Amino acid sequence: MAQMDDCIEVCFGKNWNYGLICQKKYHLAKENAMNKQECAPCHLHDQEEIRRPIIWADEDISIAQAEHLVQILSLPLTWQKPSAPGLVLHLRREGVELFSNGDTQLRQPFYVDFHSLAPRVHHAKIQQELLIKAAKVQACTGNTPPILIDATAGFGEDGFLFAAAGFQVTLCEQNALIAFLLQEALIRSAQMPELALICQRLSLHQGDSVDFLLHLDRQPAIVYLDPMFPARQKNAKIKKKLQIMQLIEQPCPSEQRLFAAALSVLPQKIVVKRPVKGPSLAGLTPAFFLKGKAVRFDVYLPRSMSAAVRNTILENL
Repeated sequence: MAQMDDCIEVCFGKNWNYGLICQKKYHLAKENAMNKQECAPCHLHDQEEIRRPIIWADEDISIAQAEHLVQILSLPLTWQKPSAPGLVLHLRREGVELFSNGDTQLRQPFYVDFHSLAPRVHHAKIQQELLIKAAKVQACTGNTPPILIDATAGFGEDGFLFAAAGFQVTLCEQNALIAFLLQEALIRSAQMPELALICQRLSLHQGDSVDFLLHLDRQPAIVYLDPMFPARQKNAKIKKKLQIMQLIEQPCPSEQRLFAAALSVLPQKIVVKRPVKGPSLAGLTPAFFLKGKAVRFDVYLPRSMSAAVRNTILENL
């Protein structure tokens, strides 16, 4: 029988170094879970620790599956349903879900769901989307779709709409957990006949978007930026997504550097999503904007900027 110290180490870790937990300790934790032993409580009270979810694996999940997820996300693992406050990534045979202990608004499981966007992706409707109007560019020669880099992908909904409108989209997401949820959604959606073609125009890059833009080997037509801003929408479903995002995603460290990286690839447009009454990104005045009820899309035209203006912005790199 495993000792309680072993169980605590596997479930909640020593120095949060879960990528190095050995397979033997997974067995010990699973043995404890099967024998219904209680692990010591994990006191995640400060904000930085609450941002770090714990993986809860069902008993029918293989150790290899759980170990793989721990390695790619560097998150703690338990085989019992956690009772401590904080975010929980539930690994089930049917897929993964994210929920929050101790927060009544976030108790319902969440996962990235592109199928919910299906009513919006028909050609006539998609062209009426404000973000699609903002990103409209001159048609490419031949059958090559215009390239769009979504440098702040988040849960990928805007990127999915761009792909539905005909763009070839790269979703850039630095947060490993969000990127994992995105990848799961892309795999599921690719198996749905009504969404499969759209998914063929979507690819995912997990890593720093500034570094990705600075090493691009092709010129995109659009760079899309949506740095996280506080949720103000009245729609509860949207608010829940943004609440979860704010718990696990760090704010953009430098809006100036992000915009400069987008400018460095000299796209036809840089499109920036902002709160409808919010300031422009990095204090830069757009060429024009399109405004809806809740959000505004600021549009910049890099190729129309003077060399002096571009060079001043690029100094932020």
